[in-house]
Amino acid sequence: ATALTGNLPAISGASLTDTNQPIFRAYLNVDQSHGGGNQTITFDTQDYIVGSGVTFGSYKFTITTAGKYLINYGFRISSSVSDGGYIAPKLKQNSAEIALNEVRVGAAGSTAMGGSAIMNISADDEVYLVVYTDACTIKNGTGTTFLEGFRIG
Repeated sequence: ATALTGNLPAISGASLTDTNQPIFRAYLNVDQSHGGGNQTITFDTQDYIVGSGVTFGSYKFTITTAGKYLINYGFRISSSVSDGGYIAPKLKQNSAEIALNEVRVGAAGSTAMGGSAIMNISADDEVYLVVYTDACTIKNGTGTTFLEGFRIG
């Protein structure tokens, strides 16, 4: 087989380019103790940033290239949330809630949740995740508790 290089041709005759950059991802490398109420997930490890227009620090991504972005998150908490306890992750852009999930949990086992949103982001906006829940432990791991995204337009 022959490897393709350069821009791929589109059906219209234009070229397809890598407009879905920047691409970025961070995860929680050490379990986080959650005391109850609203708490920012302290993403402590930058997995990658591909392209320019994004910086990572203080548990948040700062987007310096304005555009439309697809943002995904996932997290897992320990079983210490009480039976019928409430878990509500909040994807935030600056101080505004952009996406909210909520679930009541049973007494046994840990709980994993995830979500995504398409966001219109201006230059220098911050994107981060806040979770409202009872006291628990937010579990670490690159595929367990993460925040990622990429530009789609």
